[in-house]
Amino acid sequence: RTTVIIIFCILHPINIAMYFIKNPPNFSHQTPNDPIFLDCLKSYDSLTRLCDGLIPLPRWIESEPAVTIPNCTANQRRHDEEQTKLSLLRRATIALGVIELVRYAVEHNRWIVSSQDDLESVCSVDNFVIHILDGRDGDVDQGWEVAGVEMKYPPLSFRVIAPSFSGNIFDEDEGGADGLGKHVEVEVGAFAFSNNGTQRIAEVPEHNRCHSREMGVEKKFFHLLGRLIYELFVPTGTVYNTEGKGTYHIQAVEVQNDATNSSLYNHNAESRQKNKSSQPTEIVPLTDLGLSFSLWSLVEHLIDSGGMDFRPDETYSSLQTASEDLRLMLRDPERFLFEKEFTPNPTINIRQGKLYGRDNELSTIADTFCGLASTGVSEAFIIRGWSGCGKSSLVKSAFEPVTVAGGYVVSMKLDDIATASPLVVVTSAFNELCLLFKEKLSDWELHLIQKELIRVFGINLPKLARILPNVKYMFTGQTSSLYLDHETNQPDLNFRGICFAIQCFMRIVSSKSRPVMIFIDDLQWADNISLDLIHSVLSDVKKSSTVLFVGAYRSNEVQQDHAIYRFLDDLKSYGVKTSEMDLDGMSVQDLNAMIADALTVLPRISKTLSAIVFRKTSGNPLFALEFLDSLIKRCLLQYSFRERRWIWDEHAVNEAELSDNVLHLLTTKLISLPSDQKEALKVASCFGSRITKRAVEMLSKSRRFDSLGSHLDDSFRDGFLVHIAERSSPTSSEKSYEMTTMKFPHDKVREAAYGLIDANERCRFHHDIGMALLSNIQATDSDEILFSAVHHINRSTSLLLGYPAETRLSMAELNLKAGSRAIQCSYFMSAFSYLQVGAELLPADSWKEHGKLCADLHFLLSRAAYALGKIDDASLTLKGCIEEMENVELNDKLDIYFLYIRTLHARRELSEAFKTCRWILNQLGENVLHPDITKDDDVTATVDETFSMYSDLSDSKLINMKESTNQVHIDAMKFWSQLVFISYQSLSRPLIHYFICQWAQCNLTDGFCVYSPTCLASFSCTLTNWIQNPQQGYRIGKMAVKTMHRFNVVAESASLVYMSVYSTVATLVEPFQACADMLHEGYKLALTKGDSVMAAVNLVQMVPQLLFGGTKLTSLKQEIISQLNRENQNSQKAFTPYLLIFQDTLSVLVGDQEALSPTMEADLIDKRSDTVPLDYLDCLSHLRLLSSYWLGQYERAKHYAEKKIGKGRVQFRIITSEFYHGLSLVGMFRRKNKNSLIRRVKKSLTIVKDAAKNSQWNFENKVFLLRAELASISGKNDEAVEMYEKAIEGAKRSKFIHEEGLACELAGFHHSRSGDKVNAMRNFYHARMCYGEWGSQMKVEFINKQIKEMKNHAN
Repeated sequence: RTTVIIIFCILHPINIAMYFIKNPPNFSHQTPNDPIFLDCLKSYDSLTRLCDGLIPLPRWIESEPAVTIPNCTANQRRHDEEQTKLSLLRRATIALGVIELVRYAVEHNRWIVSSQDDLESVCSVDNFVIHILDGRDGDVDQGWEVAGVEMKYPPLSFRVIAPSFSGNIFDEDEGGADGLGKHVEVEVGAFAFSNNGTQRIAEVPEHNRCHSREMGVEKKFFHLLGRLIYELFVPTGTVYNTEGKGTYHIQAVEVQNDATNSSLYNHNAESRQKNKSSQPTEIVPLTDLGLSFSLWSLVEHLIDSGGMDFRPDETYSSLQTASEDLRLMLRDPERFLFEKEFTPNPTINIRQGKLYGRDNELSTIADTFCGLASTGVSEAFIIRGWSGCGKSSLVKSAFEPVTVAGGYVVSMKLDDIATASPLVVVTSAFNELCLLFKEKLSDWELHLIQKELIRVFGINLPKLARILPNVKYMFTGQTSSLYLDHETNQPDLNFRGICFAIQCFMRIVSSKSRPVMIFIDDLQWADNISLDLIHSVLSDVKKSSTVLFVGAYRSNEVQQDHAIYRFLDDLKSYGVKTSEMDLDGMSVQDLNAMIADALTVLPRISKTLSAIVFRKTSGNPLFALEFLDSLIKRCLLQYSFRERRWIWDEHAVNEAELSDNVLHLLTTKLISLPSDQKEALKVASCFGSRITKRAVEMLSKSRRFDSLGSHLDDSFRDGFLVHIAERSSPTSSEKSYEMTTMKFPHDKVREAAYGLIDANERCRFHHDIGMALLSNIQATDSDEILFSAVHHINRSTSLLLGYPAETRLSMAELNLKAGSRAIQCSYFMSAFSYLQVGAELLPADSWKEHGKLCADLHFLLSRAAYALGKIDDASLTLKGCIEEMENVELNDKLDIYFLYIRTLHARRELSEAFKTCRWILNQLGENVLHPDITKDDDVTATVDETFSMYSDLSDSKLINMKESTNQVHIDAMKFWSQLVFISYQSLSRPLIHYFICQWAQCNLTDGFCVYSPTCLASFSCTLTNWIQNPQQGYRIGKMAVKTMHRFNVVAESASLVYMSVYSTVATLVEPFQACADMLHEGYKLALTKGDSVMAAVNLVQMVPQLLFGGTKLTSLKQEIISQLNRENQNSQKAFTPYLLIFQDTLSVLVGDQEALSPTMEADLIDKRSDTVPLDYLDCLSHLRLLSSYWLGQYERAKHYAEKKIGKGRVQFRIITSEFYHGLSLVGMFRRKNKNSLIRRVKKSLTIVKDAAKNSQWNFENKVFLLRAELASISGKNDEAVEMYEKAIEGAKRSKFIHEEGLACELAGFHHSRSGDKVNAMRNFYHARMCYGEWGSQMKVEFINKQIKEMKNHAN
């Protein structure tokens, strides 16, 4: 205050300074009538406001640079153009503030209005003060320096807060033309600006306020405000197109104050006269001065709104509407505030990627993704709607917020005529994901993923690289070549293998920290197999992948039997959370917003036109825009250069008879194009939604299509095509590069272009394209060009069938080549299509003259069908081949026979499969007897002879056995492997072991080969289970594993070798857990190569190992459910009964059900058929024994233990059955006290003791527990306590958590019976802890009941 007084002393007479010394300023107690005070306060107010950055509006207008652009250099013009736009932004901000302040005053009656002069004073430039921020520090965006506007009378203000995410409209790197200005929000209140914040100011006393509506002068405000805003923008100049960015917020706080500050609102006559004289006498349209039509329409309609007798339809009815128009200008200055650069042929300005009226839908997608990222559980989101309603645009608008939220987004589009099959497109989405991770993840994150991929896939990484070639770019340096570049002796993949590999891949790469969004557009073109791949990823029972699958399809183009409906039902049945959204046309308000943007007019101007368009298009965005374009073509919608805006005749538009089909509108537009341009669009449409630059280059080399590239460029300029940059594989360890592709902006445009081709000429058109590609194909070109050429040629099959035989044969060879390459790339659906056409093109007599070509085509066709699960098709084709090749040498059709036997096996035609396999072996020189004539003596003699042969061979001789070069011997070993595998499911145990021994003898006749490891593994089972020589069996089993690595056939043979060795042989020596790990490895290897049968075999043997190894029951049950899901998706359900009995047993142990399901036992226990093998009955009895004991049903357990399911049972089952049998008999003895039971327990103990000699880890704790139970019932307390403690320690050492709990439970009962309640309780608590960790809620509740009873008894 002292500083201010000193300044006043300099500027004013001394008496004024003395006045302030004696009477310091106090706004709330000054007398308005004191003239000295008023003059001093005016000076004080002016000075303090100048210090605070407050400038009177007249002074600001004088100081603001002119908006005209003088004749100058290009650089100077660019500078002046930018300054003009910045000035327009500032002026528009002030105009918005003025309107908002007056509107607030009108609505709240905050003034004293007694005359026309008072009205003009309120709407005078002298009544407003501008608050300007200093932008020199860089914190204020250019053009947005206006921090607020203050109205002196009535005293009201607002201030501006610019958020951090606003941008500069001239910063092209930040988006340039895509900026959206700033969004303006206004709250008006009674406060004043200062450097220290806001200060309260006085309001007009309530008793002095007058109501403007009562005075009949409200409309005058519109007119006066229009003139004020006009004065704000004049003089003006030419402006150019540059959009602003960011968001613009106004905040204010209304302050109540009873005092009145007269200096702020009492204007003298001189001031009002000055205001009146400053107003222009003639209004010149702002468009004539180079400003935009939207700005001029605002001013003009405000001025016209003040007319008392006549008001045009477009005038304002409220100041709120005028405020909304100004907000829109500030939010999107390029369209509405800045004048457009002159163009001789203006077009409607469609904002690409802009959504109208889809905020709720967009939020739903974003919320779904955020929910997925928090739960980590995969979900599906399906959007359906008519073509053109904006499904794709909606989802693509969600890409940015999903990416910002930490998501990884890939997008693919299905097509009805594109080269790639739906399965290839879906697989490509996951392949694209590899490049996305390569680009966005750090080297450390990639290293962690790399380690996990190696751990999970191991030797199967080359298979993953076949399915997802880009996965190699996630590896670095030598690691890539070490694990991915070698695929020696890798077996064929099939569709199930692809599903499992991608499922495992997504478990590794996606997580809560790396959520993935996959968008597949146009699912109406999807087929069952492509949707099955998506389903397998989403329905992963392990729920360790985090994927949001978003799919969109045209609801008007799918029938009730479409695959999409089965897909949705399957997702729901598997418990996958699935959201569905129906997308309709836009509302009339949203449509109006889109049309206003397109025509660059204010929404209130286009409202009537939008109502007509809505009525004719039902709000379909694509239809609406094409409808507008048709209006332009018919001159019903024109651009007026005089008015600088689009104009239309509403009546003519309403009466116009136009097509109600968007496809017809697009076709009409295309027809008017030059013929060469139409031809180019026809060619592009034949490739689907997009055409690659490489395809254009190759076609341009042919005479017919030599000008294709230039005419496609013309179509791009006309808006019929757009350029997109597609991510491609990197050439080095650097980030991936992008290749240019042209695509149609919408499917309907492509359909219209394709419709230009006469239906009768389409085959020829595709044929010519295919031949042009084929004639220019080079050895260095990718398979994609070959596939594209063959795809186009195959669409003309009806023409090819009429060609000469030589031409048809050459086309068949071409399809054979394409099909073979597609199989190598794992594109089985495409391969099936190529090979099917190739087979169809073969002439009638081709089997005689071109037998090899026919055989190759049909064999590969069967391979593709088999890989896709089309077992019946494959079997039928192969059977036809065999019949046609009756006179062909056997060696030339062995591969066909082998695949045919596999199809028979898959179809459960076991007798026919065995018969065919036996016939082949006999043809190869083997003596394979028919099972019906094989005698017991033959079995015994063969087994003894084989045992003697291998006993005489040392480990060194076996492992170094020479490698066979005799192809006949190798073929015989190959078919022996099939025969033995079939016999497992169709023959008795003696015959199974008989044929295994014959195979083992064949193995020694002419050296080892790639099939020797499986032979040795099978023979080790015979040695262990049939001959009951576990030592020899284990020796041969280890030789099998070593031989497998010697021949580098781990991927091919491991699933069978591991199953044979680690399910029966190794369990008698190695820990259960280690055996289960190897079986799990075999299970994964089988799944990766798509062998669901072998996978199920490994799982069936693995589950008991895991169960007896103490694996957590919940995770084990989850694995069973996962395999059951695969069985349900597969026609091969031979192992479903095993899985169901596992699930039943685990459900009882977990506590999900109280009793065992009786249906399986009642239906199957006494059957003897091919569909219910003895092994299943043995497995059923084994698990029933286990679960019955845990339920305390001892008599029932004894019943299952004493079932003799033939000779040659698995030794592991025998020993574990004896253990639980002995425990059950002890339980029965406590109830019945029969000595015969004790004798049988001792027999069980002897069997388990013998097993413990070979594996203390697996069986020693069981010996101690049986001994403890025998001592307990014999009254030998000290021995019993000692044995219980050893059993507990032994189980703990072997990590058998369930048997540790069991030993504690039985020890607790023993101590309870002997009266030692303390140790009883201690053991019960220990048992409860173990059972809880095991996951058996049933046993936890049982122990809790015992503890409660003991406590009650003690009380």
